[in-house]
Amino acid sequence: MSERDRSLPIPESSPATIFKRLMLGKQTPRTRAAYAADLRDFARFLGIENYQDDHPLAMVPDQAWQQLDTGHVAAYLEQLKQTASPKTGQPYSPATIARRLTAVREFLTEATYLGLYPRERLLYLKERLATPTVTHQHHPG
Repeated sequence: MSERDRSLPIPESSPATIFKRLMLGKQTPRTRAAYAADLRDFARFLGIENYQDDHPLAMVPDQAWQQLDTGHVAAYLEQLKQTASPKTGQPYSPATIARRLTAVREFLTEATYLGLYPRERLLYLKERLATPTVTHQHHPG
């Protein structure tokens, strides 16, 4: 692809290239599955439903991500801190919260590289929304 082709604007009706590009950068099927699951949870939080076999974020037009505010991500982080896992009924661990927020940040970083998410919002998220500290201490099950 030439430099000229990369600078062409993406039409508003385009399918999401952000999610697809993010997944291409993940090396193992396990990593891709983990990111897809974490981003599926974020999509549900945003009210994005999956009506087809594809990932719900693959249904969102690229230009829509310009509307996502830092407040949405902050609210998602707060929800993760305050709710319990539907599988276990226990609060989410700091590692789970950190992993999910990392997936969202990487998704928005990819959107920023494509010119579809404002850089200043991404910098705010990286600097101001701290993920919980992850320890590797054994917790009795």
